[in-house]
Amino acid sequence: MHINMKKKNKEENKHGTYLMPYNIYRTYIPEAFTDFPMHWHEEMEIIYTVKGMAKYYVNFKEYILNEGDILVIPPSSLHYFEQLNEEHFLGETYIFDQKLIDGSTIDACSTKYITPIFNNDIFLPIHISAGSPHNKPLKNILKRILSSHDTQPAAYELQVKIGFLEFINYFYTNNFYDVHKSHEATSLRTTDLIKKVATYIEEHYMEKITLNALAKEVNISVYYLSHIFKQHTNLTPIEYLNQYRLSTAANLLKSSNTSIMDISFECGYNNVSYFNRAFKEKYNMTPNEYRKR
Repeated sequence: MHINMKKKNKEENKHGTYLMPYNIYRTYIPEAFTDFPMHWHEEMEIIYTVKGMAKYYVNFKEYILNEGDILVIPPSSLHYFEQLNEEHFLGETYIFDQKLIDGSTIDACSTKYITPIFNNDIFLPIHISAGSPHNKPLKNILKRILSSHDTQPAAYELQVKIGFLEFINYFYTNNFYDVHKSHEATSLRTTDLIKKVATYIEEHYMEKITLNALAKEVNISVYYLSHIFKQHTNLTPIEYLNQYRLSTAANLLKSSNTSIMDISFECGYNNVSYFNRAFKEKYNMTPNEYRKR
């Protein structure tokens, strides 16, 4: 899954085409990534763990994925992942837009079943372990979608669309979902606040950013910002800024021939020696070693 890291925290990367707004990616850890920064998008995302283990976070809650597990990431949810210890991971990532299954017609299916999921009024279970009785039928649906996507037989577009509808239908027909609860409102406000901070960092990470500037951007006190951000992400805003800069640098080292000095400047580090030390602390190797590997 190779996505341009120089993007808004709301991911603007287009998945699929205008007529078929979906895509399926293979995610390799650590061959392609060791981590991926916090981001969000309006599409639904589904992860199927082919082999290995990885650590995913969805709206600040940690999920350890093992072989066979399924992770359903709700639309507009903050999420990110990272390597778990030294474990390797191979996952299939299915991302699809509401337009793929909903079209532009307002009907009973749209208003009762599809739109409530994409508006986060109905919640599908996020982590469906390999041992769950629901796992096998959902895995079989995903495998049919993947087969149609990869082989593209006659009318494969219909088969893909039917597959995603089948996936959602399974949760309804098996009463395997929750409705929106009023106590979720505080959590949603917190998520929106952290989205704003993370988006500001993504747009300005090349510049000098202070805690005061971040607090001013979201119109809250420095103390409250530090407390709420640390509570939900386990990082201070400045630690998150540095993690984002280093993840961006790692992607540039893999995907470009830009010099290490220029990458350090582009990622907001004015001191190359400090950049090298920070990078080695995160990735256990120097930027040059990382690029060669």
